[in-house]
Amino acid sequence: MKTLLVLWAVAVVAVAAKSKPKVGFYAGRVPPGRFEYDKLNGWMTTKEAVEICERNPACGGFTFKGAYKLDDQNYEIYFFHYVEHEINETTNYYHWSTYRVKTRQHITLNDVKLKGGILAEEIKIKSLEKPFDGLPSDIVALSLEDTQEWSSHNDNVAECNEVVPNSVRSFKSIDFSDIEFLPEGSPVAGSVTVMIKLYAKNNAVKHTLPAIDRCCKWDGNPIEFDGYSVQYFLRQIN
Repeated sequence: MKTLLVLWAVAVVAVAAKSKPKVGFYAGRVPPGRFEYDKLNGWMTTKEAVEICERNPACGGFTFKGAYKLDDQNYEIYFFHYVEHEINETTNYYHWSTYRVKTRQHITLNDVKLKGGILAEEIKIKSLEKPFDGLPSDIVALSLEDTQEWSSHNDNVAECNEVVPNSVRSFKSIDFSDIEFLPEGSPVAGSVTVMIKLYAKNNAVKHTLPAIDRCCKWDGNPIEFDGYSVQYFLRQIN
């Protein structure tokens, strides 16, 4: 009986450890194409990358090819707004490293616009520093309007937690493709601040990429990308 109880306890701990989101550094790669924050990308040490990401409220993490324990070397760092909990590539990318922010549990996107038709409901929050505290667990994003008073504090939202926005909408799912990033320093009517929970589950935070027709056309007929056919027809065109 004791043996069964021990095995059951070990299984419970294992499942909990597997479902718990990783923070800080770990082995694995974030796949490209989704949630990218490429304006921060560049060559730097991991220490510099951590400082940049932790100080930027719109940064959720970064990935790079190399060992994170060698913190005195420069790597080409790729930053992301959001690092997915369940889709990190680890099996074939142990020579890569990933970092997820440790000092907060959400990202803040200032001066953006949301496409219409997204299901949302009005809600009240207690703090801008920890906006999801006390809210139902299935709420993964918040849209804050009338935030001119504190939106200029981009580097440290916590300094402005005494100013509560006039209108807050909550979302149980959100798609990055529905978020329009506006030019910095040029407020637009209807712009809002969006806060997104970093450890959302069940694909509640996603980024649907546009469909791309990967076929060339020649006299109305598709050309498959087999390498040879494309080169042949390009020579014919030239």
